[in-house]
Amino acid sequence: METFDLVVIGAGPGGYPAAIRGAQLGAKVAIVEKEQIGGTCLNWGCIPTKTLIAASGLFAELKHAGRFGIRSAAPSVDFAAMMQHKKTVVGQLQGGVRQLLKANGVTVLEGTASFEGRNVLNVMFPDGGAEIAAAKTIIATGSTSIMPGFLPKSERVMDSRGFLELDQLPTSMIVLGGGYIGCELACMAAQLGTNVTIVELLEDILVLVDTDIRREVRRHMEESLGIQILTGKALTDIKVEGNAVRGMAGDHAVQGDLLLASVGRRPVTENLALQNAGLKADEKGFVPVDDYGRTSVATVYAIGDVTGRIQLAHAATSQGIIAAENACTRKLRKFEALVPAVIFTAPEVASVGVSEQVANALGLDT
Repeated sequence: METFDLVVIGAGPGGYPAAIRGAQLGAKVAIVEKEQIGGTCLNWGCIPTKTLIAASGLFAELKHAGRFGIRSAAPSVDFAAMMQHKKTVVGQLQGGVRQLLKANGVTVLEGTASFEGRNVLNVMFPDGGAEIAAAKTIIATGSTSIMPGFLPKSERVMDSRGFLELDQLPTSMIVLGGGYIGCELACMAAQLGTNVTIVELLEDILVLVDTDIRREVRRHMEESLGIQILTGKALTDIKVEGNAVRGMAGDHAVQGDLLLASVGRRPVTENLALQNAGLKADEKGFVPVDDYGRTSVATVYAIGDVTGRIQLAHAATSQGIIAAENACTRKLRKFEALVPAVIFTAPEVASVGVSEQVANALGLDT
């Protein structure tokens, strides 16, 4: 059985920086990834989304270039070429991450890891399995989209990962959920010419953003992009009929070529066999940690989405580096308290610290 000073489970934006930092500190490090190096962010989240948003934003600017005195033929969208560019960008960045891991001497194990004990992991490969010993382990398995059970099973009903693999731009679409992922993809599609309807059960979209800011974002989405936003309503009576998805949002009948479910994310912990390490997920499936990334087991740390803390790639990166330092040195650092965030809607929104409504609830001076 091969022994490592540090094993990181998950090679996403938290996991691979943790592995690299551990190696830089002199540890013998392995990283285990069951799908693609770079995780959700690089392959099916942040990077492909922002690549497509950049393209859609440029297309929207070109359509209005005439008011600046710039004359050109009417622009058009080659969605297949746009998606190929996205794949090229993802491939280049994934290759860069692999090179960084190799350059820092990190052993990459492409398989599925689970705990045999608190210091022993079982890694399953397509052609078999192997046990490895780990003095310290960092869980960085991230999260995945929630697909509500009431949605019909159909290729026209998908999560954000499925949407980012489309090879044809839908003429119309329904977005279930008005959080940042749903609103970002809604804006991107609308800028490219798709008729978009957002259905949100809560009273407004982007509810974690200050009221005055989200009011401006919603106004632009509705008036400038033509997005229909239905809030305070559940989507019911959902049916896939022929080439369309139909449903009811209160008294409003909605229809689209597809339905994008964007109602939140859940932690990926089900195959870790946490109990074998003496760990237990909380009632929502997250792995609880303290401000140093430590779990209730001294040799096991956790970072990123799987902990139930803020779900941002750069937050996971910071946590990964800090957790690796805490695991591999005698010094302890806390996770960063202030984490900036950007929502890539049209217009974009940036923030840092608590929102105005949270500050008021805490009795802070705003």
